[in-house]
Amino acid sequence: MNQYFYLLSPRFFSRLGVVGIICFFLASCSSSSEEEASQFEKPFFDFPAYFQSEIERLNDSSPKFKKEVTFNDVMEPQDFKQVDFSKELKLFAAIDINRRALMDKYHSDSILVNDQMDRLTYMALDSSLNIRSIMVDYEEGEIAQIDIYKKQKNFVGFSQQHLRYKPQEGYTISSAQKIIFSDPKTLKIETSFR
Repeated sequence: MNQYFYLLSPRFFSRLGVVGIICFFLASCSSSSEEEASQFEKPFFDFPAYFQSEIERLNDSSPKFKKEVTFNDVMEPQDFKQVDFSKELKLFAAIDINRRALMDKYHSDSILVNDQMDRLTYMALDSSLNIRSIMVDYEEGEIAQIDIYKKQKNFVGFSQQHLRYKPQEGYTISSAQKIIFSDPKTLKIETSFR
């Protein structure tokens, strides 16, 4: 009987009110941040969305895939029966300069030829940024090639990377790394899909 009496007491309703207010506050905070995120207009090309659509296109079409990996000048060909393009294009899909913290960190430029996009370029304005530049080349209004240049330097060493993606041909990743007290290392991955 005491349990039921407690449920009807003012103390129960005051605690219920506090819990209700906290739940309401949390719900309103999450919905406002979701609204803010959905209202956020991306000023730059949406690379994650583009590469996600490419992953879906390639997984659906299942093109013939060839891959060669060269590590410190030693080549290793690889053959695949089944390819997971979400893994293959993971580095490309991770390129995202549309984060709020990067809004004023890149200069964008575009070249139009006959009122059609010919080249879109993003250059880092801050030398500490890992993604130094991105160039998107177009042919007849369609993306023909994307080049991404990354560079990282600190007191331990440096690394640089060039990623090139051609939607109708394949991708290439070239990396060089030098860490103090060790030999330089190079890696090149060349793929083709047709």
